[in-house]
Amino acid sequence: METELLQLIVPMLIISVACMIQGITGFGAGLVSMSLLPLIWTIPQAVGTLSPIGVILTIMLSYKLRAHIQFHKIKAMFIAMPFGIMLGLWLLTHWPNTWMKAILGFILVVYVLSSKRLANTKMSGHPVPAACAGFLGGVFSSAVGAAGPPILIYATALGWERDHFRANIQVFFMGSAISTFIGLISQGLINAETLPVSAICIPGMIIGGLVGNRL
Repeated sequence: METELLQLIVPMLIISVACMIQGITGFGAGLVSMSLLPLIWTIPQAVGTLSPIGVILTIMLSYKLRAHIQFHKIKAMFIAMPFGIMLGLWLLTHWPNTWMKAILGFILVVYVLSSKRLANTKMSGHPVPAACAGFLGGVFSSAVGAAGPPILIYATALGWERDHFRANIQVFFMGSAISTFIGLISQGLINAETLPVSAICIPGMIIGGLVGNRL
């Protein structure tokens, strides 16, 4: 019983801190959560549990940042995103869990190592790079529960002003979270086992997200 309680408390704390980080920066909930939760759960369990939480968090933060959203700058990303989500769902349901953990680890390491260089890189807002970022964001969203790296690489290279940066990527994350949620239901990865755990973590998500946005 004590072990089962600990297995719920630790994910709750991880998700709460992750949501607070996303509230501050506009991203990070998926990156932080999926850096740690696969140590406790399998990748499909972690993605299935996080998905409803991601939907609620991104809707809440998108509403808070609605005045700064620039839809014309993220349109190409949205068009390509569903195709990436379909590929990501296939990877999640067909590839072994160990492969998925290796891919997730590789993605996180590459992003961390490249983040400093990205700050000095500038890119034009051409629709082709935007579509590529949207496609990869969709893949990562459904396959490993972390749409962030390709979207952050693209958005950072564009040099968007802080509030536009937070708002634009948040709206993309909201779209990918909702699409991934629907796809995971169709694959049976959101089910009677994952939903109660998601529900238990929602209060921590709300508190973390609101505190982070306030900060």
